[in-house]
Amino acid sequence: MKNLFLLLVLLTLSSNFIFAQLKSDISGNLVKIAEPTVQRNISISDFSYQPTSDGFKNTLQTKPGIAFLSSAILPGSAQAANGKWARAGIYLATEAFSIFYYINRTNVAKDQEQAYKAFTHKEWS
Repeated sequence: MKNLFLLLVLLTLSSNFIFAQLKSDISGNLVKIAEPTVQRNISISDFSYQPTSDGFKNTLQTKPGIAFLSSAILPGSAQAANGKWARAGIYLATEAFSIFYYINRTNVAKDQEQAYKAFTHKEWS
């Protein structure tokens, strides 16, 4: 309680010395007055329809979210739309190889499992 009382007394006494800075105290270059800007005339053509994109290819180049989704569906499609055909081919080939490798390994594992089952049925006692 003593600390709170002391804090209030100090704030009350120090508030007499706290004042805002006067404009006359600020020297010339600190305050800059903005020049009025010149406004151009508005015409009807400013409000007419102006297409912002010319199709899917430009959409991929300007919107990274759509490029990401197209690459998620078909790997390398965003690179192909941007004209980077080598990268598109590499990504597509890598994805195709990964799918082929997964299917191949799954089939080999199933074959080995069937061979093991046949062996255990033949050799059990």
